[in-house]
Amino acid sequence: MHHTARNTMRWILGCLTLCGFALMGARVVRRQPINSPGPSLRSAEVGVEAAVLSVESAVELAGRWYIADQRGHRVHVLDRTGALHRSFGRRGQGPGEFIAPSRIAGTRAYTFVAEMGRPDVSVFDSAGKFVRFLRVRGTCADGNIAAMAASGSTLYVLRRCVELPHRIRLQVERSRDAGALTVWAAVSDTTAIEARDGLPIHVPVLAVNETRLVMGDGVHACLRVVRLPDGAPEGSRCFDELPRRPVPAEERQKLSARWAGRIVVPDSLPRVMAIALRDSTVALQIPESAETMTWVEVHWQSRPFEPVRALGRSAVEKSFLGTQSQLVAFDDANGVRLQVVPLAR
Repeated sequence: MHHTARNTMRWILGCLTLCGFALMGARVVRRQPINSPGPSLRSAEVGVEAAVLSVESAVELAGRWYIADQRGHRVHVLDRTGALHRSFGRRGQGPGEFIAPSRIAGTRAYTFVAEMGRPDVSVFDSAGKFVRFLRVRGTCADGNIAAMAASGSTLYVLRRCVELPHRIRLQVERSRDAGALTVWAAVSDTTAIEARDGLPIHVPVLAVNETRLVMGDGVHACLRVVRLPDGAPEGSRCFDELPRRPVPAEERQKLSARWAGRIVVPDSLPRVMAIALRDSTVALQIPESAETMTWVEVHWQSRPFEPVRALGRSAVEKSFLGTQSQLVAFDDANGVRLQVVPLAR
């Protein structure tokens, strides 16, 4: 398969996995009390010889990169040079174990890991030792975690679930100091499903800093800002001027046949794949093609679209933006290669 088509397929299948879990109601719920410590367990840490098999999500914390390795069922920690410092976790469903880690966030004291198809969040201390599970109560409690971000000592979780017959719910939850995970109703949202032949593909995005939270849908690049910590709305913006890159027709036909009646396969790539907050601007990860991504920093209120500066461009599948550097993951025949690139000030 051509390189472009392969990357296109990987992206679409990743989005379809999220929709598929939400539609089918697939859940693996750990038998643990909500927001409670787990039982004592043998160490889930592994040595630095553990290979990085995939990079599903990554976050920069205090100059180090923390990576959710979905295929390897671990979390890896890289030092400032990009070298593997340590790893923790292993395959399993118990405390400190993972089946498919897909989202990661962290504070100075804790690392938070979410998994595909599981509603709870695993909490680890700064040494990589398991602390407790966090799970929200009430509406959408069994929904999938689409995104996570942290600021100060507070974790924010963006959860996605289907409210039958024809609604998708996105709600934001938060946990302070790794305490109880609760719904933050001020920014919860319920959206109607317009198509009757399956679920639409969404690319939920979330970013926070000390003063604001930004969330939205990367397919249409519509974002809204919420003030922290009180949750007061501070405006919204749809980046309609960003182009829509087409999905190759052959790949779209294959996916449409496979997911007929369950998922609405898009005819184009999302406008935005991820977002990150800078000091007074927002950074957007924009697909230039099916195999090239670029990070662009823009002023929130700038109209028309006027980039402040480019923050990194690469013909790779995975790229993550931190406060001090960018992590780039090269996935090729030789396995996953990682590179940490300092950001120019």
